[in-house]
Amino acid sequence: MAAFSFYFPLPGTPTGEGYSLSFFQAGTSTPSAVYKDSALGSAWAQPIILNEDGQPDFPIFTPPTPALKIVYTDADDVAVTGYPYDNYSPLAVGV
Repeated sequence: MAAFSFYFPLPGTPTGEGYSLSFFQAGTSTPSAVYKDSALGSAWAQPIILNEDGQPDFPIFTPPTPALKIVYTDADDVAVTGYPYDNYSPLAVGV
């Protein structure tokens, strides 16, 4: 199974230390694993807390399916504008 890199942040998306990302199966509150390596062998603990540069400490890789819901919150656990983003699929967006 090919892995896809999840590029973050998207242009114009605010970011900062303590912001967090969580991934779920699309349309649900069922957690979905994302990984630190392209072999999909080392899963991230969630939520993924961003560092002082507003970045995860390692890359984020996703399997091609299932589609995901991405929850992105600021350091006060308030949803960032535009999130949650539901039905993210690397196959659909060609990432």
